[in-house]
Amino acid sequence: MPAPKREGQGRGAQHRQVVVAAGRGAGQRREDGLRADPVQVGEQQHRPGVTTPVGTRRDPRRTGERRPAHLLAVWLDRYCAFLDESTNPSTRALLMSQRGVLTVRHWRQTMLQWFAAHDCILPLIRPRDVTSQSEVASLSGVSVSTVSRALNPQTAHLVNPRTREQILSASSELRFRPNALARGLRGRYSNTIGVIVHDIRDPYFAEGARAVADAAAEAGFLAVVCNSGRDPETELSYIRQMIDYKTAGLLFIGGGLDNADYRRELAPLVAAIEAYGGGVVALGPRLDRWLAEVPDNQGGAVLATEHLIGFGHRRIAFIDGPPGLRTSRERRLGYEQGLLSAGIDRDARLVRAGGYDAVGGMQALADIVESGTGFSAVFASNDAMAIGCLHELRRRGMRVPEDVSVVGFDDVPVAQWLAPPLTTVVLPMAKIGRAGVARLLTRLQRPDGKRGRRVNVHPCGLIVRQSTAPVLEKGTR
Repeated sequence: MPAPKREGQGRGAQHRQVVVAAGRGAGQRREDGLRADPVQVGEQQHRPGVTTPVGTRRDPRRTGERRPAHLLAVWLDRYCAFLDESTNPSTRALLMSQRGVLTVRHWRQTMLQWFAAHDCILPLIRPRDVTSQSEVASLSGVSVSTVSRALNPQTAHLVNPRTREQILSASSELRFRPNALARGLRGRYSNTIGVIVHDIRDPYFAEGARAVADAAAEAGFLAVVCNSGRDPETELSYIRQMIDYKTAGLLFIGGGLDNADYRRELAPLVAAIEAYGGGVVALGPRLDRWLAEVPDNQGGAVLATEHLIGFGHRRIAFIDGPPGLRTSRERRLGYEQGLLSAGIDRDARLVRAGGYDAVGGMQALADIVESGTGFSAVFASNDAMAIGCLHELRRRGMRVPEDVSVVGFDDVPVAQWLAPPLTTVVLPMAKIGRAGVARLLTRLQRPDGKRGRRVNVHPCGLIVRQSTAPVLEKGTR
């Protein structure tokens, strides 16, 4: 009859106990096999004939088995990272003294040697080498604070160029990567810039976001692009998350939302960003009194309207943008101003709102055509809706520009490849995006300094292609 198994012996054992062989609290045990602060781990305290080292369920010397020790090895790597990234010198000194080891790497090596001595299979993944600023400072021969300043884009200019080059060389040799999140939590703000766009699929926003990302990267910042879909709640949610991560600043590409509840909730969020030293810059027309780099939407719409009037068109349909957007309002005002300057009365039957997309342009133009109101030209307040108008006119057998001239707004890259190529207002979004980042960086560097003009307006141009022609060359519809 087989002898009964002792506690902790055999395959069915549910708990194991570990003894800490060094440091304060040595000899205390936990039932889950891991101690809160183990450093040098010995074998399990066992009864005669039972030996179960950490990382195996049974003694490999008795059974010949080799068990993986992934759990403890992964825990070890995480704990090394915690010690090495500790920002409080006194805390770190206490942790290290409790464990009776000189360096994190020495401790890691001790543990790995223990794995090998007890015949445990090490994980196939290679543990992450964790390098601290103190190691970079030691190799560079400078203080830790100097290393911190040299590796921070916001303070690098305070370090002697030769010293900074020496620190960068040591950092590269040790493969040191600063913890950006930890730096943001310690400092006033992180090295991220939030970019709020209405619709990332629209080339207008994509071009602006790319320009912001490029300019931010050149300054050592990471641009995080958030697509709000023109929804106030979604936009506010993104802003709250950016505040949680102490984002250095927010750039809003596109016009503001004319929503009273949205603006009421937005104000304290912007105040919170400015309170910790961040900044906010608008890259589109808004009612908020922020720093702004904006296009001259109204002036661009005047150019487009005057261009059509110069070709002899007096019945000009206008495809407006979504209601509630400042951009839509400014471009509509430019259209009306162009008509007024030429002494042409505005006909409300020729104005329809679209959704700043191709489908919206198609539906708006179809509504005007089916109303029976005559027109000889169409001015769409963005290129996406102009493309929808071209498709709808083609579907109805109306030729462009022989029967109807079409003008867009934005000059997206595809505009020149359409059939016919689209006449459109040129919007300098790349220039505006870079100017917005420059304004934000100036705000971060001189938070209390003179900010200059609050709003800079960037003029628009008009590029004439084959989608417009004089009305005399064709009969007015």
